[in-house]
Amino acid sequence: MTKLLIDCTETCFSGGNTGIHRVVRSIAARRELIQSVTGMNVLLVCSAKNGFFVIDNLDNKEQINKKSKLILDLARRIYDNISFLSIDHGNSCVSGSGKMRRVRVFARSFFRRVARNLLYHFQVRNLPRDDIISVNIGDIIFLPDAFWGQEDVIKSALSAKKKGALIIPLIHDLIPVNNVEYCDPSFAKLFVRLLPLLVRNSSAIVTISKSVKTDIMDWIDRNLSEKKIQIEHFYSGADIISPNQEEGNIIRPEITQLVKERYIYLMVGSLEPRKGHSDVLDAFEVLWENKQKSYILCIVGSTGWRSEVLLKRINSHPEKNKRLFYYHNLNDSEVDFLYNNARALIFASYAEGFGLPLVEAGSHRLPVIARDIKIFREIANDWPLYFTSKKELVNRIEWVGSELFSRQSVALDACCFVKSWDDSVIDLSRIILNLFTECVRD
Repeated sequence: MTKLLIDCTETCFSGGNTGIHRVVRSIAARRELIQSVTGMNVLLVCSAKNGFFVIDNLDNKEQINKKSKLILDLARRIYDNISFLSIDHGNSCVSGSGKMRRVRVFARSFFRRVARNLLYHFQVRNLPRDDIISVNIGDIIFLPDAFWGQEDVIKSALSAKKKGALIIPLIHDLIPVNNVEYCDPSFAKLFVRLLPLLVRNSSAIVTISKSVKTDIMDWIDRNLSEKKIQIEHFYSGADIISPNQEEGNIIRPEITQLVKERYIYLMVGSLEPRKGHSDVLDAFEVLWENKQKSYILCIVGSTGWRSEVLLKRINSHPEKNKRLFYYHNLNDSEVDFLYNNARALIFASYAEGFGLPLVEAGSHRLPVIARDIKIFREIANDWPLYFTSKKELVNRIEWVGSELFSRQSVALDACCFVKSWDDSVIDLSRIILNLFTECVRD
């Protein structure tokens, strides 16, 4: 039987819950569904030294010995919170002399890199496992995770290709290529270096949207014009709570208290310049100055590249924990609760490959205020309330908060673009099966 190996290395080691991590977790949670559609032996795998080993799920905590777990927990705390260092007590890493700033930036980058390596070593490489799984001619290496997260992934995939396996990556976006100004320069360089290697050795490609499909086709025409490859796209599902989820419905009291008798405007996504958090905070400051005190901005997401200035602004803001809230470690149940109880989602990104919060909001019949960019038009058509300027954003927020606004009348249109993850994974499985058939035929 053909084996379909689904790489989960980055998500497994990081324990993250960003858009890509949620996509990987949602696909992995439906391993049996993929198996029933494709008729293949579907295995979740992580990479280690030129090969893959099988994992049962993405939360193998019970398999890690106590000593490793202590180091792992410490590393994760460093990894999750390193961006907060030198910020909380007014000591911003962007303050002080240029020399001191460079020292602080280097220290933060160094310790986060150390934490990242510890996470990978103890969470992935040291998991009890059988020998590296054998790969045969015609097996498929599917790479839905962040292929740039660990270079071992591509090395393992190339090793499998030498034995006759087919490589099919899932490309989430080409932002490090087309919008490099929104990326960490070192990350962009790594992405740009690994992308040609990945595409050149792939048998087919799947993308997360039609826009990304167009982007990768254009990139291939410019950079690898000799490469002839089939590219297909699918759309992500919208339900957040996936089957077999172990964390349950634990919602902290502070989260339930947040929504009582107030209008919560929700932002979901990592803190980085391209997400537009600063523009949204500017808009709310205008509203608060105009006595719109019932409007609450709740930001949910991990810290990302160049988030220091925004974090300092949030932590020192006079409305913090009054009308401005930031959470970087909510579980899926808490995010689901906020989607259910918010007044609207604000999605202010300048660039996205898909925009998972958009469809997640739609699945909750939650109105969306979104920046008017191409990918959002593709995914949601005219359903969101679009804005192109800060003034227009302020007006959209006020309109959604007015008594004249009917959440029900707008949200009913959400049905036109929202898929369940089951339906999405069925689509993906059929695509993989068709691509496999075409590759074998060729």
